[in-house]
Amino acid sequence: MGEQAKRAPRGAGGRPTARRSIAEETGATTAAVRIPKPLYDAVVHDLLGTLVERPSYAQIVGWTCEDHADDVVAELLHAAAAVRRAPRGRRLATDGVPLTLRFQPTERAALDDVIRRAEEEAEKITRTAAVTAALRAAVKHGVTAATS
Repeated sequence: MGEQAKRAPRGAGGRPTARRSIAEETGATTAAVRIPKPLYDAVVHDLLGTLVERPSYAQIVGWTCEDHADDVVAELLHAAAAVRRAPRGRRLATDGVPLTLRFQPTERAALDDVIRRAEEEAEKITRTAAVTAALRAAVKHGVTAATS
């Protein structure tokens, strides 16, 4: 058998250069959370069901944290108390819906401010708990672009 012919590399060779994502260019922050299925249904059907142009979930969370911060903190503290009283041991799986929110800097700042306020009275508050509390408050108050 003869030697294999040497081939010239195609293209520029090596890995492609990294492109900046849209999130990096706009300063957006992504957060992956999992919310309870009944809450997701309430947001989709009750809050957003009649709207022609729907806001993003991050916008809803940001508006709610700005307009109804006290209610979001109350929801967080209520959820934290429920977690403290939950039985230890085997936990059953819950039906949840994954969401990926893309927060603009002002929306993220509003969420972080609510988390900071709640952590004054409770222990560590997760971003998932804060998003869930904000969506509960949004459904309760009917928060949309027209009301913010």
